[in-house]
Amino acid sequence: MASSGGGDGDVGGNKTLISSSRSRALPALPLRLAAEPHGRSAFPSSVALGIHHGGAASHGGGSSGGHLHHVELAAIVDDDGIRAFALSAPISRRVLLELLEYPHDNRVEEGGGDESSAVSTSTTALHADSTQLMHGPIVCLIRTSASSNDMEWHVFAPDQEFPTKLASLDDVRVHYAKLAFHDAFIAKLLTESIRLYYAQQVLEPSVRGFLSVLEKQFARSDLYLFELLQNAVDDGASEIHLSVVRRGRGSANSGGGLSFAHNGRRFTPLDVLGLSSVGLSTKSREGKRTIGFMGVGFKACYKRFSRVMIDDGTYSFAYERPQENCGATSTAAVPGYGWVMQPIWQADGGGVNNTKSGWCRFSLEWPVGGVASVEKDLSVLPQTAPPLLGRAALEKRWHGGQCSESDSWTLDWDAKVHCIHRTRLASLSGAASFATAADRSEVVSVQITDRSGHSITHRWLFVSHKYTPSSQATNSYKTHTKRSHSGQEEVCAFIKLGGEGGLTPILRVNARTGAALGGIVHSVLPTKLRMPMPLNIQGPWLLSVDRQEVQDLGDNLWNKDLVERLPCLIVNIFRWAASERLATKQQYSAIGKLLPALSQGSSASLLSTEFLGQSVSLSVLARALYTERVLPVALSTEGKVETSTSADASVEKMDVDEPVPHGTRTGYYEGKHSVWVPPSFLAYLTPGFLRGWLGKRPLRTDVLGDAAYHPLFASPSIIEQLTGGLLQNRRDQLSREIGAGPGKHLSGDDAVQKLVSLMAAIGAAYADHPLIEQSDHAKSMADRRNPPV
Repeated sequence: MASSGGGDGDVGGNKTLISSSRSRALPALPLRLAAEPHGRSAFPSSVALGIHHGGAASHGGGSSGGHLHHVELAAIVDDDGIRAFALSAPISRRVLLELLEYPHDNRVEEGGGDESSAVSTSTTALHADSTQLMHGPIVCLIRTSASSNDMEWHVFAPDQEFPTKLASLDDVRVHYAKLAFHDAFIAKLLTESIRLYYAQQVLEPSVRGFLSVLEKQFARSDLYLFELLQNAVDDGASEIHLSVVRRGRGSANSGGGLSFAHNGRRFTPLDVLGLSSVGLSTKSREGKRTIGFMGVGFKACYKRFSRVMIDDGTYSFAYERPQENCGATSTAAVPGYGWVMQPIWQADGGGVNNTKSGWCRFSLEWPVGGVASVEKDLSVLPQTAPPLLGRAALEKRWHGGQCSESDSWTLDWDAKVHCIHRTRLASLSGAASFATAADRSEVVSVQITDRSGHSITHRWLFVSHKYTPSSQATNSYKTHTKRSHSGQEEVCAFIKLGGEGGLTPILRVNARTGAALGGIVHSVLPTKLRMPMPLNIQGPWLLSVDRQEVQDLGDNLWNKDLVERLPCLIVNIFRWAASERLATKQQYSAIGKLLPALSQGSSASLLSTEFLGQSVSLSVLARALYTERVLPVALSTEGKVETSTSADASVEKMDVDEPVPHGTRTGYYEGKHSVWVPPSFLAYLTPGFLRGWLGKRPLRTDVLGDAAYHPLFASPSIIEQLTGGLLQNRRDQLSREIGAGPGKHLSGDDAVQKLVSLMAAIGAAYADHPLIEQSDHAKSMADRRNPPV
């Protein structure tokens, strides 16, 4: 219903945005199209809505009295309500009120909620209820002539019957910037105007064609649940309740439906416009409500339901399919999809359950397939959804200054209550506070309580990375969304925790093969895409219409830029493990499985992998492992600090875990000061022996499991390798550690034991190395095929 508008600049004086020369070049536009660029010059987030009226007025008030069918009327609205009216000709206040059909007894229409519910959704606007239209100030735009697109700002001063011309646009910005009208009367007026506008638009062949395509975009009938949940999170809800309704009101609704409610912010004019529109996005303003790109996402509700009723105490409207072929047994839709764009005002509140007074309440009725289909939709809640939604909601409130670490977020999923908390919040990038850190970790706990009162708690590790998208990425974003981008974005990885100390990553595995399953790609809610390693990823992806696919990375530079940040999350996993002093094989073998496989074209100096079909450099990961103290290394249990022989004593300063009696301690060190050794070396040789011989700390390959032989740890750009050159250069150190040297003979049990242990370590390393095992197997198979003569 809103036009695309124009630029944001203004041309001096009272006339704004459209110059006189341009106005003469353009034909006279409908009032709302002519008014919108002028409105945006004063109220940047506003749109113009045409207001339909019967035209009967008893007084002309500045125009030719009598019937005023020829007078066009529009409203300049934003999230705060009506900011100004646009008029095609000067009229009096009384005529304006009669065209708006404002009740003469000053009473707000019944059924739309009480006036006290008309609370501002923004601290920038001073809300006035519609009774102020009778005596308070009203800002308006008046067309200069019927053939022109020029408009001038006027104001009805308090108790003034006729408008006065303002000297300039600045008068509006300075004196009336906080004025907005918003209550049940205004809500009804705007809702009806939107309905009447789209009742005409859906007759256009191009609109009908687009709607017929839209109807087929949602492959799954349960996507509406995810759209409703994400909307509630974006609205700052701290509680969400949804439940199956097993009894309805009347025969058409005998199949029941779904009740959904949340305590986030209430509806605004732009929300109703966004829910009703297709091809119009209203998500660019601050405090955005995610209704799906270009107004499409919410339409997923109509894949399952033929009636959706919405009420928040001020707004009360419904989208309703014509009742032919509706009901619990319906399998076919009435031809045409235009009803999804036409909100119908509900004078009695629509009969929505009002037990959650002041909440946003949705009643989804007339389900295709009956109530059994709704029960099936709710039968499985993806286990990643509660922690991800809860974290997003708490993070939003955190940045708004409304949340502390002790606060919670609650999702009541048909009487199964999920309570989410954020714990162990930590900066991983050296920032003074968690809130300002670019790299962070936290543990999100999810306590689930069923109908019987039985509770279980799951814990999820989240590591996140904030980044500034590249200019190419933001250009791609603008091309796709038709709006600009500024500021930072966040991408995060998350995985379930359990096991020892509750800090061991729990991997999903294939029940038949035991192989780890790939993680799920999320954009607040899960898509059908999978990662090549068992790590879930959340990011601000640009998705397909049905939200199940990421737009092709070859064409979408926004998504490509996001994918290139994923190695930062692997770095943060290692940072988190070091900060938590993880040390066991169970813990690090799980972390090792999170490492990405290298691309075939990778080399020791140019490491890369593939995410979602896109080649991604691992240089960030390699540099971090090489220069930061995040790699687990083996330390001797004999003394907590070993004496440094280096001139740079800082080389010896490191983080260590608590010593384990008669075993090996774990420290955390840079790859450049560490050395890779086979796991068998740590089984047969002491950390002190290995450090004395090789001159560097040995990587704890004995706790890395299969990842001990991951190609990343075979790269000298990450860690020192056990090469022939290194061994040649360290011969004297080896002799000294064994107890032999020039002119000396091996003597004593200790020296012999060390030599035997070294030989056993080397033999076991040869036998255990997967590449050697594969080579031996291939040779054995070749011998079988070509036996010696």
